[in-house]
Amino acid sequence: MERIELRRLQQQIGLTTVYVTHDQSEALAMSDLIAVMELGRIAQMDEPRAIYFRPANEFVASFIGAANLVRGVCVSSVAAGTVGAVRLEDGVSIRCVFPSGGAEGRAVTVSLRPESMTIATAADPMAPDMNVLDGIVTAGSFLGGSARYDVQAGPRILRVSAPAEVAIPNGSPVWLTSSSHYGQW
Repeated sequence: MERIELRRLQQQIGLTTVYVTHDQSEALAMSDLIAVMELGRIAQMDEPRAIYFRPANEFVASFIGAANLVRGVCVSSVAAGTVGAVRLEDGVSIRCVFPSGGAEGRAVTVSLRPESMTIATAADPMAPDMNVLDGIVTAGSFLGGSARYDVQAGPRILRVSAPAEVAIPNGSPVWLTSSSHYGQW
């Protein structure tokens, strides 16, 4: 409640403030603009949603919230801010937004947020622009308001968030879908 009240007062008074915190949730909830610092320098300064969903580099992606970082290669040249294809190390291709553009053959890292993926135990017909990765559940945790799963998808373990009522046993085959991956560093 303190965050909400402090934010309300800040907006009501119209006061510009600098708030220094190591609490990521607090920074995301209270800020119009966030500066993420790395080794005394600004790694990215942007609105909270941009910092979270369009991190400027691997440091920002891994520092703010949970992120699955996967490596691949840009399939073809792509302009800044547009969607392009990335071939992952096991040959699977996914589409993602390239914040700064990309050159064909360039090594890239893609940030897959656990809550941006949907986990299903049956392969449903997907829209053509959806990314689909198949895998096996290796671990699961019920967290009260949500569930969290570790999924072996090719050579990587991906952490995925799901609604609390989703219960998938270890060893179950699953499909992960998403349309919103970001990357390119």
